[in-house]
Amino acid sequence: MQLRLRRQALAWLRDDLALYGKLAEREDPAAKQTVRPLLGHWPEDTDLVSVRDRDALGKLPEAERQEWQKLWADVADTLAKAQGKTAPEQKPGVK
Repeated sequence: MQLRLRRQALAWLRDDLALYGKLAEREDPAAKQTVRPLLGHWPEDTDLVSVRDRDALGKLPEAERQEWQKLWADVADTLAKAQGKTAPEQKPGVK
């Protein structure tokens, strides 16, 4: 049952992240401003510790752990875009 609920949560978070990503890519500063507090809360949200914290992720099966790690990397990337920055993994001019 926990696996099913985590998968459902991952799907919901992915859907929300996709919408926030579209807003973050706009040139409109108001759109980026909308994303920053909403998405910026995710890395601090105590309700997400069990799928974000390194120790908690270490208890998940490898495939599921990778999916969550990818989500958190994508969150960081989208948040960086909303803040007008390049994500840490990327270098300017490299795609």
